Amino acid sequence: MTLNELQNRLDELSKKQEMFAKEIQFLSQQIKQFSVNEGVQTEFQEEKVTEDITEFSTPKIVENENLTKEFHLKEAKENTSEKINQPFVFTKPKKERKPSDLEKIIGESWINKIGILVLVIGVFLGAKYSIENDLINPLTRIILGYLSGIGLLGFGIKLKAKYESYSAVLVSGAMAIFYFITFFAYDFYHLIPQILTFILMVVFTIFTVLSALNYNKPVIAHIGLVGAYAIPFLLSSGSGRADILFGYMTIINLGILFISIKKYWKSLHYVAFSFTWLIFGSWLFLQYDSQWQQSLAFIFALIFFLQFYAVVLINRILEKQIVRIADIILVLLNAFIFFAMGLYIVNDKGFVSEFSLSLFTIFNAIIHFVVAYIIRKQKLGNTTIFYLVIGLVFSFITIAIPIQLNGNWVTLLWAALSAVLFWIGRTKQIVVYERIALVIAFLSFVSFLDDMKSTSIETAFFNWLFMTTILISTGYAFVLYLLSQKKYITEENNNQLSKVTQVLVSIFLGVVVFVGICAEINRYFDFLYQAKAFEEFEEERNYLINTSIEYIGNIIILAFSVIYFTIMSFLNIHKIKSKSLGIVSIIGLFGAIFISQTAGLYILGDLRDFYLESYENQYHNVSIGNVLVRYVLFASVALGIISLWKHAKQEFMAPINRNLIFFAELFTFLLILMFLSNELITWLALSGYVNIFKLGLSILWGVYSLIFIYLGILKRKKHLRIWAISLFAITLVKLFLYDISHLNTISKIVVFISLGILLLLASFLYNKFKDKIIDDEKNN
Repeated sequence: MTLNELQNRLDELSKKQEMFAKEIQFLSQQIKQFSVNEGVQTEFQEEKVTEDITEFSTPKIVENENLTKEFHLKEAKENTSEKINQPFVFTKPKKERKPSDLEKIIGESWINKIGILVLVIGVFLGAKYSIENDLINPLTRIILGYLSGIGLLGFGIKLKAKYESYSAVLVSGAMAIFYFITFFAYDFYHLIPQILTFILMVVFTIFTVLSALNYNKPVIAHIGLVGAYAIPFLLSSGSGRADILFGYMTIINLGILFISIKKYWKSLHYVAFSFTWLIFGSWLFLQYDSQWQQSLAFIFALIFFLQFYAVVLINRILEKQIVRIADIILVLLNAFIFFAMGLYIVNDKGFVSEFSLSLFTIFNAIIHFVVAYIIRKQKLGNTTIFYLVIGLVFSFITIAIPIQLNGNWVTLLWAALSAVLFWIGRTKQIVVYERIALVIAFLSFVSFLDDMKSTSIETAFFNWLFMTTILISTGYAFVLYLLSQKKYITEENNNQLSKVTQVLVSIFLGVVVFVGICAEINRYFDFLYQAKAFEEFEEERNYLINTSIEYIGNIIILAFSVIYFTIMSFLNIHKIKSKSLGIVSIIGLFGAIFISQTAGLYILGDLRDFYLESYENQYHNVSIGNVLVRYVLFASVALGIISLWKHAKQEFMAPINRNLIFFAELFTFLLILMFLSNELITWLALSGYVNIFKLGLSILWGVYSLIFIYLGILKRKKHLRIWAISLFAITLVKLFLYDISHLNTISKIVVFISLGILLLLASFLYNKFKDKIIDDEKNN
């Protein structure tokens, strides 16, 4: 950087500094004026601020003649030119955080609220004491109560101009007194008629609402309205007049509804909601008489439900605000509490038909549909509110389906509803529909698994249950198809939920197809088993035939399991190319192959024994198919291993390819060994050499170990050599601990010589190729 460039840069910074200085001076003057008005800042503090600002705003100019050649060289070495080029950053001084004045908070806010609460309790206790001891007559008690409330109200209104918050608390306490004194006068002493009671309650409610709005203080609504819920509940005389109690609560809720039009005080909603449903629920489950009070219970449950529905939505609609999580939770709770209590009322303790319960559920859906229609038609609120309500419509339709229908119709309708909702949500860009569709898809999946327990099927494959499998699978496949269409992907729906939906629906589809086909295969062999049981054979023959059929069915199911995951694997390799699906298919393959080579080989052994037993007893009723069915299982396992190898070599499976190849090699090593061992045992048994398979196995394992030692050296794979040596060790342990006690002398000689030769050959290979092995070790 040249001298001129430095000078130009310095001039620019100086201009900026002057601009900042002017702005700082202006702010300083504002601070002084503010401080004088408030009487807070002293002259000393003003001078100190001015000095600090002046000192801060004075730029230090470096003269041109001081910029010598030495200075440039030194600055170049220290890379200071980068610092000079950095823009000037003005850092606003941090203000000290003043500790909260706890004394001020307690004195101005907490004490008055606690005081008014104590006062109300005192009035309540005084009234209670006068009643219990009959100190004054009922009329005087009520008059004194009203006078105390009026006095408190007047005192509160008088203080409003200077002490608004304090006044608000007094007014709210006065309204609480009016509420419960009126309730006393009507319910305890019968001094005022029912009509006048309701008129007074309406007047108090209107006054309380207007006061809350005038003061703009939620505390008035809390103490004056919500506090009134507890009064009749605590002072109930046990008269059982639920209609009066719920009518009283309805008036209070109307006040809250009116407030919600102007204000959105969530805490008020929460408390009112909790008190209303708690009081109503306590009465419903403890005192409700279904014979006389069914209509009363249903009407007030509906009124409370509609009131709180309106409380949440009206303000959001008028203010054109987005429905928040808390609003959604309150709407859902309100809807499902009403639904649960309504079911209890309509059910009449179990004596109403399923049609009535289904009709009530549809009634809930209709209510939400009407609300959604009004919102849509009148263009009230935003789309979030509309979709929330529509979601409730579909939810109750979904619930109504299993109440009215049974069996696979529930599953089919849920699956169809899920697919339709997801189609609307994806094509019309309505994310909430996709969420509802996912929930209903899960319900259809659970319902399908429950349908699998059905025992009323008379044919395999050609039945309603397999048709259900096909249709529900088609629905899930349609959802996955929509998810794969790029033209429907937007910023709004391309989120984590979409990925979760894809994974879950894929799992649903995979499980439904697998379970459905396995169930039909099992059903086919079960019917075949039952048909054979009625044939007129001798008991021994019948036992052999029937058991063989059952075991063959198990082998076919195991083979299908391996083939199923093999097909999934090949589809992923050639079409989908998903790492997640690859991992799922590989895990499924490992599991299916493991079961087929453990439980499957055990079943194959039983089938072989059934054939030998039938042949030896000259029944000839068990065919050679008992033996040959093994190749169906082995062929499926071979296909599974091929797909496993192909998967392990795919680029989309990175970075776990190396681990997959390792496990594929280990699985191949073990499976070939198990196949050869089983073949040896089977064909020796069929040839009549039942007792010499122990000798044959030891020799086979020794030869197998030698082959893999050679392959390990040839392919430069240490793990192959280690596996082979381990198998050699197992063979020797088997030889000394098991074979010797069961073999005759000639067999012992043969096996010892054979294994000795094999071990020598293995040692020879290690010696011959030791240099190659050492080089491999160094390279690794």
